[in-house]
Amino acid sequence: MIEGRAGWLYFGDDVTEACRPRWSVTETLRRVRRLAEIVRGSGRRFLFTVAPDKTTVHPDRLPERFPGQTCLRQRKEEFWTALRAASPPGYIDLRDRLERAQRESGTPAYWRTDSHWTEHSAGLYGTELARALQPGLSRDTRLVRAGQGPRNGDLGGLLGVPVEETIDRWRLVRDGVRLVRQDEHELPLSFHTANASDRAPLYRPQTLLIGDSFTRNSLPWVLPYFADVTYLRSDAPAKAGPDDIAERVARSEMVVFEIVERYLVGGHAEMLDDAVLAALDRAL
Repeated sequence: MIEGRAGWLYFGDDVTEACRPRWSVTETLRRVRRLAEIVRGSGRRFLFTVAPDKTTVHPDRLPERFPGQTCLRQRKEEFWTALRAASPPGYIDLRDRLERAQRESGTPAYWRTDSHWTEHSAGLYGTELARALQPGLSRDTRLVRAGQGPRNGDLGGLLGVPVEETIDRWRLVRDGVRLVRQDEHELPLSFHTANASDRAPLYRPQTLLIGDSFTRNSLPWVLPYFADVTYLRSDAPAKAGPDDIAERVARSEMVVFEIVERYLVGGHAEMLDDAVLAALDRAL
């Protein structure tokens, strides 16, 4: 954990992954493209996005000096330059959207004591995903402020003490959308959600949403856009096995893959491992 200025806290893994990478940036992006090619080559749709690290979106609150700051800065620059040049199939640029919203509102996109983005940023993630999925999908949709409340950030535990901050609450309103079913027996690795609507449009192709804790924390602002969606944790291959993951992809018409920047920078993404890519190639 890195203690920044004005009570800001940062996740130390941003530095660890950048300074001790498993793969080169070129190799990581090659694997992302390979994943996209396998899925798209089977006739399925594929979308890919990166949740930026807090150290990327809020570098201004980092301390003046900390271990690993040089390799962190250099690796980040290399990664984002290469990612934008590569423009992987189905790529959604969340970094630009979050930084633009932050400039326009003057409100931070990430919590002060947590490694994740705010509820408002989660809503923007859902909006950008909806825009990429289907034109007009966000019709009859509003992101509404719902007051304030206390919250203990996840980085306080790394200090050994709870660290509380007051946060803005936001809720997603999609007129006419109602939950029909949610199968939770497969939690925490995955679960299935079905929605119905008599007003706001829903994305109807069967979707597999693969993501890490950024997607998991954003589900209230993402799931209501789908008629039929299964959320799968991005580290599931390490627990369920490559063939099981490939079978879930094979049952889907749309695959959305989100992963936080630090794991791509460090080359530690289970969905991009050789065994998973080979299993997907066989199954699809």
